[in-house]
Amino acid sequence: MATNEDAFDGLKNVLGSAEYERAHKPYAPLPKGESIPSMQKLWAHAMRRYGRYQGYAWAGVIGTGALAFGLATATKIEGKENAGGAEKKGG
Repeated sequence: MATNEDAFDGLKNVLGSAEYERAHKPYAPLPKGESIPSMQKLWAHAMRRYGRYQGYAWAGVIGTGALAFGLATATKIEGKENAGGAEKKGG
């Protein structure tokens, strides 16, 4: 605990929590000199940032499909015509 007033001098210029929240909220006013980015700029930013993951996503889709096909082929029961479990109705 501070014993003199000099210890609290640094706290006099600190913003309160309400001022901090107002300055850092998601839709805070833009700083001077900045403008709202256009859709073209937003899409360009998204493609630069997330475009590299698109290759990983397609590789995952192809890998999952190949795995499903391989498992379906490997677990196929020989000699069964109807693998669904329902019996054929004669007639």
